[in-house]
Amino acid sequence: VRAAVQASDVREASFSHSGADIFLEQDAIMMRYTLQNIIMLMAAVLAVVLLLSADVVFTGVMATCVLSCCTHMFGWMHLLNVPLNALSLIPLLLSVGLCIDYSTHVVHAFMAGRGPAEERATAALRSRAAAVANGAVSTGLSQSLLLFSQSLVFSTFFQVMAGMVLVGLFHALLVLPAFLSLWPDLGTGCAGGGEGTTLLQPPRVVALPLEQEAWCVDVDDDSGSGRASTATPAASLIGSPPPDQE
Repeated sequence: VRAAVQASDVREASFSHSGADIFLEQDAIMMRYTLQNIIMLMAAVLAVVLLLSADVVFTGVMATCVLSCCTHMFGWMHLLNVPLNALSLIPLLLSVGLCIDYSTHVVHAFMAGRGPAEERATAALRSRAAAVANGAVSTGLSQSLLLFSQSLVFSTFFQVMAGMVLVGLFHALLVLPAFLSLWPDLGTGCAGGGEGTTLLQPPRVVALPLEQEAWCVDVDDDSGSGRASTATPAASLIGSPPPDQE
């Protein structure tokens, strides 16, 4: 309509107006407005995560998870033919903060664990899966009454919030454990921190012939050079063998 007015001879002397203008203007700016709000909301949520966790790696994992959840939410809306408008935008923005809640528990349990990545992911899933599932079920039950509403506002809210529950559970219980099980074991088994830190390796038992003597080598940890400072015969530490085994 604006193009037709501009192409006419009257131009600035006239303007288009109708009762549907408010809806047409909304559709014209909705995508740009949605992306702008999602970016601002993600920045605010991740800033709080970084402030509370003080862990850049943890925040990076959560940023990836939130971005993936938002992408899946757009796919969910397309699957249910939910249009992007003022009604669906509100629960869509709410889903950003609610989806991250499910994933935070699993990632936090993984980061606090010890051992190989696969074992830590399994332990995190065992300790947090029930609580995350209970939270998702309670959220779904609280929204279930909206399913029977005849109002477009309530039905749209229910559809988007149901997608939020499913997408959040999908990432927290399936995607994240699979992703974290492939996490590189960087710095595991490291005692303390800072300079001069030595990696704690599991003790190894070496079978030696009876005529050879085993020595226990003590590493100088204070110097951080890794050079042997003392060497002690192993027999003096574990005692002489019994007479019937000599």
